Amino acid sequence: MKKRRRKKRWIEAKWSGAAAVSLLLLAIFWGDLIRVLSLEWSINEQYRFGYLVPFITLYLLYLRWLGRPRIESGKSSRFPIQGLLWVTVLLLFPLKIIWESNPDWRMVYWVQALLIYAASWAFLVHLGGKSWANWFAPALAIFLFAVPWPMQFEQNLTQGLMRMVAAITVDMMNLLGFFAQQEGNLIQLANGWVGVEEACSGVRSFQSTIMAAYFLGEMFRYRLWLRLVLIVFGSLVSVLLNVGRTFLLTYITYKDGGDVMQTWHDPVGYLVSFSAFIIILGLALVINQLRRKGPPTRPAAHPLDEAPLNWLGPRKAATLIIICLLSYPLSSWWFRRGNPPETINPPVASVEWSRADSNVEFGKIPSQIRSILRYSEGTQASWHPRENEKWLAYYFVWEEGKISSFADVHKPEICLPAAGFQLTATDKPLLWEKEGLRLTMKSYTFSARGQNVHVFFGVWNDNQNETIIPMARTSLDRLRAAFAGNKIKGRRSLEIIVTGVNSIAKARAQAKDFLERAMVVQNGRS
Repeated sequence: MKKRRRKKRWIEAKWSGAAAVSLLLLAIFWGDLIRVLSLEWSINEQYRFGYLVPFITLYLLYLRWLGRPRIESGKSSRFPIQGLLWVTVLLLFPLKIIWESNPDWRMVYWVQALLIYAASWAFLVHLGGKSWANWFAPALAIFLFAVPWPMQFEQNLTQGLMRMVAAITVDMMNLLGFFAQQEGNLIQLANGWVGVEEACSGVRSFQSTIMAAYFLGEMFRYRLWLRLVLIVFGSLVSVLLNVGRTFLLTYITYKDGGDVMQTWHDPVGYLVSFSAFIIILGLALVINQLRRKGPPTRPAAHPLDEAPLNWLGPRKAATLIIICLLSYPLSSWWFRRGNPPETINPPVASVEWSRADSNVEFGKIPSQIRSILRYSEGTQASWHPRENEKWLAYYFVWEEGKISSFADVHKPEICLPAAGFQLTATDKPLLWEKEGLRLTMKSYTFSARGQNVHVFFGVWNDNQNETIIPMARTSLDRLRAAFAGNKIKGRRSLEIIVTGVNSIAKARAQAKDFLERAMVVQNGRS
């Protein structure tokens, strides 16, 4: 009798240990994915909802658990779990290297997300059979809505929506008898300008609205075609509500000015997001009434004692966990190998604003600018050294691990024309050098609203031996850079915009004086 009890306790302890290490392995998979995606969630407002998605996923998995199917004892296929789990674990190391060298490459996000999703499905097959895997898979799939879309697709969609929203808003304003004219993504009014980026293009809440539609479809257990109906309807609702938001903010700007519009900007945005969810929820409830089924009735959960769950063996799971954890120090070693200490912590050229001017004022940079430029720190400074002169500067810092060597920082010749500036001339670069560090500032002259605007712009890496590579490169180039151990230690950019100075020679002399006063060299990075 005692031997039976000991054996039973040993089996229970072994089952608990197998369950613990198996679930820990899954937690490491998904935790690492969350770590990678959190960079995009933190800097890109339209993906800020990503922080809620892990909790939503757990809730939907819990609802699925309440109606779990019967365990298919002895019928699980060993190939998916043996193959996909090992493939996932072994690929985490090269994926870390590629991501750390190219943190802006969204293809890496998708490869890792789909790989972990497939490995989780295979784990469920091993655990309870294919019926288990297929039962929980739809709830797990909602996490994929938090993965940022490929950049090219998102940018094309964003630009298209911004142009469309601007055109509709201008037509509505003109129909009501208010002067409005479209200039690219800008709307010119009688008393100023409205940027559709500020008034919103519809993309910010687009992804979150689609995710909400899928969430409701999963919660109500709709068939696939009904879920697609909800998603398409949610997309249309999101765009229409944001057209209304843009029109309202443009009308407020026309009546009361841009300062009042900024006051209403965020509250109206929150109202649009909340209204979109309520409208989609209303449609989901109407569909339920038409189906005459009311709230979904979930099947009773099959008891777990009918057949044992087929957990991973503790040794096998522990081996996979150790390999996963080793990928972190190995990836750190990968980028430090062969680099002398002076290249790991190089001297850095930065801007010290207290030396720039005694009357420097700092402004707030719109949050959508950060989602585009992906900087870690940003400063907008302005000052008036002389009467009728205005100096405006933008200084951005990208920390290590948050910018790729292929990432192209914004350029005046691209960004300023979108704001109504016309490039009229380029001049020879403005050079600054101190303690062995060298900075080259490109020089431009633009025409805007009848006056000349002089612009000086420079980009430099914290380690000046690292090359700034243009964005328009192939995926193969990105892979080569990663496996060669190329990783940007940090990047900075400075843009100076001068108005009220007609002579380019005078503007260059004053900009040179600013660089001599404000640029400092820090001896190494902490």
